[in-house]
Amino acid sequence: MKKSILFLLICTAIYSCKKKDETPEPASSPIIPVTYDNYSNLKTGNYWIYERFNLDSLGGTYTSLNVFDSSYVEKDTLINGSTYYKLMTINYPDNNQYVASYFRDSLHYIISYPGKIIFSSLNFTDTFYTHHIVQQTNDTICYVYSKMADDNFSVALPAGNFVTKNFKTTYLMWPNYSFNGPERPLHCRYAKNVGLVEQTLPFYLLPPNYIVRRLKRYGSA
Repeated sequence: MKKSILFLLICTAIYSCKKKDETPEPASSPIIPVTYDNYSNLKTGNYWIYERFNLDSLGGTYTSLNVFDSSYVEKDTLINGSTYYKLMTINYPDNNQYVASYFRDSLHYIISYPGKIIFSSLNFTDTFYTHHIVQQTNDTICYVYSKMADDNFSVALPAGNFVTKNFKTTYLMWPNYSFNGPERPLHCRYAKNVGLVEQTLPFYLLPPNYIVRRLKRYGSA
């Protein structure tokens, strides 16, 4: 009798453990994919038309040069397993031909082929690129670095008012070349769902002013 009771208790314990093990886990919450704001506006057929201005670096005054240029997305293409968009842009200072560049979105970054970061909507901490510009005589002209700046900065342009984020490249001029100031910044301002709305074009050492492309209108074909 005692053996029967002991056997029954053992069976009950095993059954209880088995029932406990078979208790289903609570359903896990669905994984919601993370999405990021679109600052590139890369889509086949999209275009941007810019008006060029002379910017007085001392007074901050813009004067229209009555010169216009444009950029447009010609197509998308697969490169090393990633989809890039072919952006055609008027070459500066040669204004008679378009040149092709390839870009893609990656999380909150805009990446140019073959892998250079040209914008981030979130990373305002890291310095993305640094280098020196040196003459053939090994005389250093400047130190250059690029990082994000001016988060949510409002600009009034011919195409309207935009809230922008700025991919800023700063040229720290060596003393022999700092006659126009120790710092010369180049700005690339992007607006959400629009793309590049304002760009400082490469400067020459002697003139103190800048040439700036400012968005005139944009759309899709």
